[in-house]
Amino acid sequence: MPVGYYSQPTVSRTHIAFISDDDLWLVSRQGGEARRLTANKGIISSPCFSPDGKWLSFISTDATAEGDVYIMPSVGGEAERLTWLGVSKISS
Repeated sequence: MPVGYYSQPTVSRTHIAFISDDDLWLVSRQGGEARRLTANKGIISSPCFSPDGKWLSFISTDATAEGDVYIMPSVGGEAERLTWLGVSKISS
């Protein structure tokens, strides 16, 4: 395994997502080469797969120092911001 700093893993039925170099990465549970999913200026933390494994949520300080919640398809793609300075876009 290549030397690196890996933290905060989350596991779905088929994949493992983790933080390295302040970005979110994805690798198959079978192994192989990891793919970078984010390339933000801020810090990414707290990744979590949805129960069906189709989505990844995470916190990013890209837009605010406090961090906001984002969600993206677990296979990669554009992330959608769900909170603004802790104010949820999702109605209760």
